[in-house]
Amino acid sequence: EALERKLASAKDIMGKFSEDVIVIRDQKRMDEIYAARKGAYSALLEQRDNSNQLIVIGDVIVPSSQLADALGQIEGYARTDGLKTTLFGHIGDGNIHANIFMDNTEEGRKKMAKLQMDIARVAIRHRGSVSAEHGIGTEKNELLYEEYKERNSLYTLEVMRLIKKAFDPNNILNRGKIFYEPD
Repeated sequence: EALERKLASAKDIMGKFSEDVIVIRDQKRMDEIYAARKGAYSALLEQRDNSNQLIVIGDVIVPSSQLADALGQIEGYARTDGLKTTLFGHIGDGNIHANIFMDNTEEGRKKMAKLQMDIARVAIRHRGSVSAEHGIGTEKNELLYEEYKERNSLYTLEVMRLIKKAFDPNNILNRGKIFYEPD
């Protein structure tokens, strides 16, 4: 009974953000849905224009209330740049996985890098984050700086630096990752 109350409450909340909320109780159907999600990347490989085309996966997150607008802007940037993309992810929490089909050429890499920057800036403008779960690394450290600067929260990055320095005073762990130093 308690589980049913929690389920009803969850459906009410999700119903505010979705036209249909479907609860699946059949294990076979659950397995089918999970298999489809698990096979998404393989399905993307079949959509490549040629075998030399790469798929670059990125992730950002926006508040779910901003999701529709953010997805529209991302699709617009991809069209403008002439790049095929497939967007999916954990849509319920606003996590967007942008799968960019990229020609493995210098021009293709430049277009892909530009689109990734545009996607991250869409997330920043929509009060989201440049990384939902894939991390910052070296590719997004400048964008993380932009994100916190936009929020007037550069002090938060400074606290993170101090924590890293406390545990890694000689900067030998993941040197150059996460933190960007502007000129």
